[in-house]
Amino acid sequence: MTVEKDPALRPERRVGSHDWGRMEWLVEEASAPGAGMSLALMYVNPGAAAPAHRHPNANESVTLLEGTLEQTVEGRAHVLEPGETLYVPAGAVHGVRNPGSREARAMVAYSTGTRLFEPAPQT
Repeated sequence: MTVEKDPALRPERRVGSHDWGRMEWLVEEASAPGAGMSLALMYVNPGAAAPAHRHPNANESVTLLEGTLEQTVEGRAHVLEPGETLYVPAGAVHGVRNPGSREARAMVAYSTGTRLFEPAPQT
């Protein structure tokens, strides 16, 4: 059996740094044209929180791999332990916070290759 290493099927990773942590984009439209989905590793610093926002064009699922995360969806808090997954419907206002003392790591999947990002409306 010959093992192929087709670079077109192994997208370049892009890292986005934020004050709360970072997103390591594994698959998205920019790196894998036609993928039709996005996949990222999310790292949230201890005690940090990402601001509330929404993706009007994408469903999102967050699976916690390490640490603890508090995910808020439409004002309701959900604490995730490793191995648990939370689904966020398209357009739902959501945010994440790491209440723990160590970095949290999660796998985040989106239903589109190009996510729209909108800050949560101010109330």
